[in-house]
Amino acid sequence: MSKVRVLIVEDSPLTATLIQSILENDADIEVVGIATDGEQAIEMVKKLKPNVITMDVLLPTLDGIETTKRIMGEIPTPILILSTAIFTFGQSKVFQALAYGALEVMEKTFFEGKNVDEQGVKKLQETVKMLARVKVIRHPLSVLEKMKKTQAVRYINAKETASEEKIIGLAASTGGTVAILSILKRLPKDFKVPIIIVQHITIGFERGFADWLNTNCEINVCMAEDGARMLPGNVYVAYRGKHIEVTPYGRIKLVSGEPVESSTPSGTVLLKSIAENYGDRACGIILSGMGKDGAEGLKQIHNKGGYTLAQEEKECVVFCMPKKAIELGAVSEIANTEEIAKKICVWANL
Repeated sequence: MSKVRVLIVEDSPLTATLIQSILENDADIEVVGIATDGEQAIEMVKKLKPNVITMDVLLPTLDGIETTKRIMGEIPTPILILSTAIFTFGQSKVFQALAYGALEVMEKTFFEGKNVDEQGVKKLQETVKMLARVKVIRHPLSVLEKMKKTQAVRYINAKETASEEKIIGLAASTGGTVAILSILKRLPKDFKVPIIIVQHITIGFERGFADWLNTNCEINVCMAEDGARMLPGNVYVAYRGKHIEVTPYGRIKLVSGEPVESSTPSGTVLLKSIAENYGDRACGIILSGMGKDGAEGLKQIHNKGGYTLAQEEKECVVFCMPKKAIELGAVSEIANTEEIAKKICVWANL
């Protein structure tokens, strides 16, 4: 088996050397070059043809966002955004890079301090090897229309009665951020059903993800808060580090617990809760992602007579999660994100 060839794009020589050392500590990875600015990176991609690129956001001459845009438009290559800027002023930029075709995001503070986080090191190595297996295409680089929101999230102090409303639960991982946006931006402002999202994402990055979705969609997107009443047409993004469930009274419940399918929150935990409390009034969706999180939960919704959807293989960045759900017989229909949006609009109004 040949090694995964990696190009590091990083303007700090010290940081670039650290990344190289971490990656080459894995016998299956070879760093073929280091670019210190965006223009140099583009030329090196053309010449070296790496399997994966690690990309910093803050670069001289051409920043990581424009560099990603150029690479994905001219010489499509799997890109991992690796930056500290995502927790300062760079979150919007990182999501712009994802919209341009970058596949995944990781922060790099785990190796820049005195105490190196070995778990983070292993995750970086495994992520690079996983992305090397992804087939990327020339990206359309479409510009997403921004919408303003007037709908506010609020708590409702009302008598607790069993909810008769419908609900949608969605689970995604690698490649899921853009797929989720593709669905939500097609939903009308008067969409009637609450949606809860479990997206596997770097901890601390969830709020930026919710804000990005909210900016680019007509419907309201916010973070899921414990005890909050789910409002029709609102979208709730789960926090990292807590599982998310729903009550039979239409409220959100955040729960501490061990990872399920290596994830906290887990799509399986969410979808099982939705199946138990909503039965045939539930819709479950699984999008692009590594592993098998969500598949067992989707199966329970399917068994209770709910409506279940999986993203089609040719549109997925990583097909593992939808594939597992399909193999379990948990999926009512397989579709691309545009079709999924249309189908849930029809289902919501049945």
